[in-house]
Amino acid sequence: MLGLFMQDRKTIVILGGGGFIGSYLVESLVQNGHLVKVVGRDIEKMKQLRMCGCVGQVILHSCNILDLELLTEITVGADVIINLVGILDQQDQRFDDIHVRGVENVISVVRKNSIKYVVHLSAFLEDGNKANYATTKLQGEKILRTISKQLLLVRPSVVFGKQDNFLNLFGRLLSILPIMPVMRVSKYRLQPLYVMDLVTFITKAIELSYVGCCDAVGPKSYSILDILLLVKKTIHSRVYLLPVPNSLYKFFAYFCQHKISIPFTKIITGNTRYLSTVDQVITLEHDNSNVVANSGLKGFLNKLYTLEELAEEVLRPYIIS
Repeated sequence: MLGLFMQDRKTIVILGGGGFIGSYLVESLVQNGHLVKVVGRDIEKMKQLRMCGCVGQVILHSCNILDLELLTEITVGADVIINLVGILDQQDQRFDDIHVRGVENVISVVRKNSIKYVVHLSAFLEDGNKANYATTKLQGEKILRTISKQLLLVRPSVVFGKQDNFLNLFGRLLSILPIMPVMRVSKYRLQPLYVMDLVTFITKAIELSYVGCCDAVGPKSYSILDILLLVKKTIHSRVYLLPVPNSLYKFFAYFCQHKISIPFTKIITGNTRYLSTVDQVITLEHDNSNVVANSGLKGFLNKLYTLEELAEEVLRPYIIS
């Protein structure tokens, strides 16, 4: 590590580095000797990241991706910029702002500060998905492809691991609810990817200056019902999974995305984030069952972990004895 730190150290800026994926990525990059600037909106939530490396190896900055002037100042001298910024709902920010205008700001600072290498985390989506989340993510990808810099476009499926908002959310819900509604008709498939597999790939790609578009998906495809059944079995839950018509489930999502639902959501999940949204239901209604990708990570990693292999470790706090 010391040799890399002294000879090949890069200055890497991570936008959205205080989140679930970012916290793992910061640690991985620091272990490889790089100087990491972590950019996020809430610096208090990022303070523990300073403990990842040597004194001064992790620098924290409070900045919104929409603040172009401050973003330009922070990224001066950077060799690599990694954009992890993304939102799953529009509770306090807009998809267009974060997934499109935010990407335009990234391109602006890359050009102005002559940043040599760009990593952008998008999502494993295909044309035809009408959800606002999907259309803005795909629009951001198209904008990024216009830059002449070295670009690694990473398109993960849902990412899981300790502290995620995926398995942990299902684990909490299935551990306390007597009944869990499930969409009766959903052909949408997920290929969950373990967070350490993702960050190991990104770290190696940076070392190799790997350029291209990578479908960063896990080794196995699941329906939402498959995942709920796995969680139910793992935590020994007796919850009843109730199939409901899509129209009724969409009405439930409509209720969940309004302020009136927040007290209910806080009791169930422990936070005030929307439990579901109509836009997410639109994604689940999309039939992508024929789009099962071969993971672009296989050339970089010897093994990709499945949900079954790590479910017990991730869901341990919710196991019912």
